[in-house]
Amino acid sequence: MENLSEDSVDVSPEEGVDISPSVDTSPEEDNVDVSPDISPDEDSVDISPDEAVIEIRELYKTLNKKMILPTEKVKATAINPKKLVIFSKPKTGKSSLVAQLENNLIIDLENGTDYIDALKVKANNFDELREIINALKQGHNYSYITIDTITKLEDIILPYACMLYKNTTIGKNYKGDNVLELPKGAGYLYVREAFMNVINTFAKLVPNLILIGHLKDVDVEKEGKEITGKELDLTGKLKSILGADVDAIGLLYRGKNRQNILTFKTNNEVVCGARPNHLKDMDFVVSELTEEGLITYWDKIFI
Repeated sequence: MENLSEDSVDVSPEEGVDISPSVDTSPEEDNVDVSPDISPDEDSVDISPDEAVIEIRELYKTLNKKMILPTEKVKATAINPKKLVIFSKPKTGKSSLVAQLENNLIIDLENGTDYIDALKVKANNFDELREIINALKQGHNYSYITIDTITKLEDIILPYACMLYKNTTIGKNYKGDNVLELPKGAGYLYVREAFMNVINTFAKLVPNLILIGHLKDVDVEKEGKEITGKELDLTGKLKSILGADVDAIGLLYRGKNRQNILTFKTNNEVVCGARPNHLKDMDFVVSELTEEGLITYWDKIFI
């Protein structure tokens, strides 16, 4: 079978790919009544006709309330990045950096914190990741959550992507366990959906979400010349989808004097950027190794 990359996926409307959940609307043999019970119970409230009329009028006013558009500039409501991506080459110090951030829970997906003291928990598969999410939903006091790394997350969510596909009409009879084996690269759609669902679930559970990723070199052509660029190590369209969703993307690299630099500047080799004003087009010394140990400067990022 020809191995097609995501870029070869044909998602034109003519193919009619249906990603809606599969619902069997045929009647059951034992004719189970699934209609809602609308009979009054003992606790039901008796509403008089006059009260009912008043409620209907209030509802009508609400539904017909006109949108009021602003007539002057609306002030910004956010300062710090809600979702921050930091990517770099392996062994550059990403895990050590986030371990120094106060009240930051690191979700370690590739054993990067084994030699680091940190507020951390491991997830080796999607079931363990789901257990962490469920535990967080019960309540916590973390100010930050870091996923280390999103490069590994893309592999871990494959069972979830397969489940999403099997919940569709077109995939309800699928017997496989890897959507990346689907013809014409159709499975990448469900990988992207699963990945972003997990990211957005974590984002709803914490004030600030940090996403750690690896860097990969790519050959690109600009102005007739081939140059080596650097980009986040994710598959195909997922890079641009995530890039549009987050508030800041920074490249971490080694500087002089045992310093690590976090840059939000875009150039011919790398695409970075930030929405917060204090991060736009900026370089920061974000950590340095001294005789006293590693010193970090997170107060430059989260002010």
